[in-house]
Amino acid sequence: MKLKTKKLLTKIATGIFFLFGSVEYAVILPTMWLYISNDPFDAEPYFLGLCLAAFSFTGLLTAPLFGLWYDKTNTTKMMILFCNLWEIGGNFMYFLGISKYFILASRLVAGVGTGCTSAIFAHIAKTTTEEERTAAITVAMAAREIGLLLGPGLNVFLDGMDFQLGPWHVNKYNSAGIFMVVLWVFIQLVIIFMYFDLPPIEEQERILKAEEQIQAGYLEESSEQSIVGDLPSPISIQSPHLHFSITNTPPHLPTYLSSSWQEPQVMCRSISSRERGKSMSDSHENKRQVDDLADQTSIHSCPGVYSSLEQENYNSVNCTDEDTAVIQVSSSTEGPQYTGVISQSEFEEIKKYSETSGSDIYPGKWTFYKEYLREEVIVLLTAQFFFSFNQTGLEAMITPLTHNLLDFNGFQNSLLFCATGVEVIAVYALVHFMSRKFQDRTLLAIGVFLTLISITWTLVFIPDAHEGQPGLFALMAVAVAFDVGGLPFFAAVVVSLYSKIISDRTQGVSQGVRRIVDGTGTILGPLWASGALHILYVNFGVMDGLLGLLALMMLLSWKRLRPPGKFWWVRLEDEEKEEEYQDDNPNVPETEPLTSK
Repeated sequence: MKLKTKKLLTKIATGIFFLFGSVEYAVILPTMWLYISNDPFDAEPYFLGLCLAAFSFTGLLTAPLFGLWYDKTNTTKMMILFCNLWEIGGNFMYFLGISKYFILASRLVAGVGTGCTSAIFAHIAKTTTEEERTAAITVAMAAREIGLLLGPGLNVFLDGMDFQLGPWHVNKYNSAGIFMVVLWVFIQLVIIFMYFDLPPIEEQERILKAEEQIQAGYLEESSEQSIVGDLPSPISIQSPHLHFSITNTPPHLPTYLSSSWQEPQVMCRSISSRERGKSMSDSHENKRQVDDLADQTSIHSCPGVYSSLEQENYNSVNCTDEDTAVIQVSSSTEGPQYTGVISQSEFEEIKKYSETSGSDIYPGKWTFYKEYLREEVIVLLTAQFFFSFNQTGLEAMITPLTHNLLDFNGFQNSLLFCATGVEVIAVYALVHFMSRKFQDRTLLAIGVFLTLISITWTLVFIPDAHEGQPGLFALMAVAVAFDVGGLPFFAAVVVSLYSKIISDRTQGVSQGVRRIVDGTGTILGPLWASGALHILYVNFGVMDGLLGLLALMMLLSWKRLRPPGKFWWVRLEDEEKEEEYQDDNPNVPETEPLTSK
């Protein structure tokens, strides 16, 4: 199967996963209170809050663990299948409903399955370019909103359930559990047959180029040359005792080409006394380092940059124009210390180190401090928390407010949620289009601005409102419209921009950290909103203050709210030479290969 087909099927499968995940929330939430409050459970009101929080709590705890799993394996398919088993088990427990505590346990079990969303977002980040990532995440978020829109309609269907299923009686309260079991089994089949663990974006480019060559009909010699390029010349390393060459193998060949290549070879020979005398002019330290490298010639690996022992301190090879290597050993645990203009071999060393112990967005060794206590990361995690806190708080307040001020019943509230769902989907489509024209930080600023208008509007007009007040419906409609309009800019852009400013090597864990922040806001938001429902000025004032603080933080950190660029602290010699050549020859197109003058 071609890579383009796999990418399309994977995108569809991901959308279905998020779609049905949100359907579960929309189907179970409206009926849970009736389920646990009636005979035989007779649960207290606080127990509903426990059940709702339990689902989010276990997802919050497991997200970093599944993220770590992804970082170690770079695969998500088996993880999703494993998580879906928790969803199936949890929803079947909900259907059985042996006791109210058994129902609480069912939500804890099902919540474990939501932890894999952090790995899915990490997978999207690693398999898309920065230009297309926001659009890809927007599609997943839009699928989630469609599920929330469809959920209330499915409740109408489930409300009429009343039949016997073996030893169990299916009614309008527990039918949501067995219905979700069927949906999650269907998702398992979708993941098995339609979801693929896609390769990283760099390897995708090579595979796509290979597939194009195959389709053109000249795979054999011409294809190998055009895809991989000519084999590099052996790197010659001279010491007073030995002369040996390391032949590189082309990295990351497609599986159907890799069989034609052999492992790197190390060729050694004794050198003459004349050559030895010439080499003795090197420093004693350099001689010792080269001899140490020579002792390990049986296990050297391409591209001549590392000793293959993968020691904590990496060996670098600086090749001159004559391909004579001079070995330098870094004694620092911070990895390669190169900055400025470097050679290709030095760049490969830095890149290799970033995949094991370092980072591709800042020099040196990966640390928690460098990764998560950077200014831009703190701003985005703050934005994630404020958004989740405010949005879930408003959702918790909207039903009692419409009941007290507009005398809405359940049907009218359902119409309201359907209308907001349609607006959300339309705005997600707008964000999908705008993400190709505007920077992520600009889209995020739009979301903050719209939401700030909504909360400020609500703070001014709603606290003193009373039932029957003229124009009250219009006032609330404006507030809801602005809030819902800002939601997609927040939800999709924060995830996308966050993925671009953290290290690729730890995308899974980092998305898990973001999920913890998101889940904390999701839990605290409704608690605050429902607890302060009788003091609306304070309630909305706190939300407005949080958004104002976020706007100030973004303003002060505006220059840093952008992707830093991979390996920004170094520059390849070839790029430097090409720029100099372009400066000297302004009429030559930039795409023309660099040639000697």
